[in-house]
Amino acid sequence: MYLVLFFLGILIKLGLSSRDPCENGSYTFTKATSLTIDKNPFKTSSANSRTSCWLSCLTDNECSTFSYNTNNGTCNLFVDNGLPFGSSNLIVTDDPADEFYQSLCIPSPSLCNTSSSFDRYPQYLLLGHSEKVIKQTSGLQECLRYCLEASGLYNINCRSIMFNYENNECILNSMTKNDYPNLFVPNDKNDVIDYFENNCIDISCANGESTYWIEAKYFRNITNSDTYVVYENTPKDRCIEACTDNECINEEGFNCKLMIYDDDTRECILSKGSLIGGDQIQDENYFYKEKICLQSDVKCNGNAFEAISNHYLNITSETLFDISLSTCLEACLKWKKTCTSVSYDKNNKKCHLQEKSRFSHPRLFIYDDNMIYFDNICEYDIITYIKHNNKKKEKVLTHGEGSFSPKFSSQIPVDDKIIKENNSGDGSSSLNRNTIILEGPLKTICQSDGIEVIANFKSPSDGSISIKDHSLKCKSTFSRTKKAILNIPYPSNEETNPDCPGSEEEPGKWTFIVVVQENTNNLQGIVDSNDQVFKITCDYTKQQHHSPYSIIHAANLHSNEVRNEVKNNEENYGDMYMGLYLNDKPVTKVNLGDEVEIRWIMESREKIDYSVESCIAERVDGPPPQPPPLQLYKYGCPDSKVKGHLITGPIQKINNGYSSTMKIFRFEGSKKVRIRCSINVCLDSCSKAICQDNDNSSTENFIDDNNVTSNSIKKRHSEMDQEKIITGVFSIIDSNILNNVQNMPLEDVKMTPKDYCFSKITFEGLAILIGLSFIHSITSVTIAIRKRFITKRTNDSR
Repeated sequence: MYLVLFFLGILIKLGLSSRDPCENGSYTFTKATSLTIDKNPFKTSSANSRTSCWLSCLTDNECSTFSYNTNNGTCNLFVDNGLPFGSSNLIVTDDPADEFYQSLCIPSPSLCNTSSSFDRYPQYLLLGHSEKVIKQTSGLQECLRYCLEASGLYNINCRSIMFNYENNECILNSMTKNDYPNLFVPNDKNDVIDYFENNCIDISCANGESTYWIEAKYFRNITNSDTYVVYENTPKDRCIEACTDNECINEEGFNCKLMIYDDDTRECILSKGSLIGGDQIQDENYFYKEKICLQSDVKCNGNAFEAISNHYLNITSETLFDISLSTCLEACLKWKKTCTSVSYDKNNKKCHLQEKSRFSHPRLFIYDDNMIYFDNICEYDIITYIKHNNKKKEKVLTHGEGSFSPKFSSQIPVDDKIIKENNSGDGSSSLNRNTIILEGPLKTICQSDGIEVIANFKSPSDGSISIKDHSLKCKSTFSRTKKAILNIPYPSNEETNPDCPGSEEEPGKWTFIVVVQENTNNLQGIVDSNDQVFKITCDYTKQQHHSPYSIIHAANLHSNEVRNEVKNNEENYGDMYMGLYLNDKPVTKVNLGDEVEIRWIMESREKIDYSVESCIAERVDGPPPQPPPLQLYKYGCPDSKVKGHLITGPIQKINNGYSSTMKIFRFEGSKKVRIRCSINVCLDSCSKAICQDNDNSSTENFIDDNNVTSNSIKKRHSEMDQEKIITGVFSIIDSNILNNVQNMPLEDVKMTPKDYCFSKITFEGLAILIGLSFIHSITSVTIAIRKRFITKRTNDSR
């Protein structure tokens, strides 16, 4: 068997010099089942295996296609290439054992050693999930090459393609028919389009990539017997080895994507197609592992992730836009913070890196058929992890080419602290050789994935550049260089205790206090008088295409009907915003007691309507225990417990949206409040809320998270089967906290005689006088009672 595989490898690499022409590539085959062509074969044989038939075609210069029957082993070789507009036509057979193979020359190092690199489905389409459309290619071979190399070219995990033979248009997909079987349909139009599935992805990792394993307890059953092989009575380690090496007990090459192992029967199943998905948990005895190729220096002692399809964790997260699943998981392994879990939006290619998991927040673990959730279960190899963290970190672009915004520099006002230079006659004095002299103000580059602060020096210098009072977590050191860079993550009000904190002075405008410090013998956390302090500003209102105060960044439409309508009318459907307004201006900093306006706005909504369903407020930051969320709106109406007190107005219709008024409050122990709202998105129109005036109709004001995050919120009235929920968050920062009272020294509380209403001597005299008067009154009453008692006794004795 190994000699056959070795021979196959040589044939593929050499491109079979007897075959013309494939000098710069390698031969591979596409496979279609239950098909043949309407031509007579020039050679027919009874092959013992598919490999023998394959080799017969490869070694015959006349052979362009061949058919093989898995039941009787019949092998037919054809001269015709089997392509549309050729001299032959494809014929559908009734026998699922019939396999039709087409030979192609593809110049790509990502080809894998197997009988077919792609499975072909003529005149079929996968609707609604195209990732990349390439308008013009030289032909099918180039389209297949783009799919094989899509990870490096387009940051796409290309699992399938659609190719139009009439205009050579090539469409790359990251999904397959198994992910969305209802969207895999025959092509009923006049154009000729074939669907192909990539059998080489995540099989053998390319240079710079490593194999990682994903485990799953939820996976589909294997239905196609041709996609798997079975090893009986095999140890688990041997099963893993066989899948890792793409080994097969058959003679032909085999692409192992996953393995399933049964601990009871010791049965090892190897399959070439992903089975992650489904809603039924498999037998606990089954051990499921799936391969994925990632570019990462991190090594895991065991599996790297555990996958659960059709779910996501609805919490605040670090969001990366327009990236592939592989890049998303790579970011989780490399993330400088603790990435506990990942929620990946397959439709929108959004990656949510999260510090919490479904175990810590089970109520926020929500079903969505467009999402896939991963728990990071990697047990990091300590040695490689330390080496990885000690390397100089290179900047990793986490956004796709379509999502980048132009870079721009903000004017940087220098703080009052002036750059000091030595005024002595000898400027080269050894006493000042460590003094940092800047060529000018710091430069700031505000990007969609973070902020770069650049300091240029007049001479090579040693020191550090950091965020003021946070140098232990947000610092960049430099040594004998004339340039230093500090990277600040994209700022957000939603993050708790960020490493590089800034201040959002206005919606979308962030400021940071940056310190340039000399090298002080590697002392950490020390502030001295030589530090140079600067204030930098990033204005993201110019960089975003939407409103700077929008807070619903990643809305998910949970209805396929609504989502398809939105997709078909993208020009009529705008982004959704939610923001606070004070005096008709958007704000993020407000004072305790201010009455503000909450607005929910949709830019354009032809054929689409929406309504505000419910909102809650919750505390951000602060010491434990965490107070329960506070219900603000329920079923489109103010909750009775906050109506008139905190919520001062109903939800009213305004131009392109809705509006309500609220009095600013906060929770004990924190200056930040987060408001989360659920929005119904409907076709044509949403049913309207009917709010009653009596307060007895509302629910309790303290609720649990399921009231907002669940997709089955109670309908207000009538039919709302098309109305679904979108959730967004933003933060309110109370800037009127009395810090001066909290920080007041004890001696400032002492009172002087002038603070009394009258003098101390007068007060003491009055106190003595009142005391004597009280004693005199008691004595007088006692004497009167005694006299009355004596008089009564005298009268009785008479």
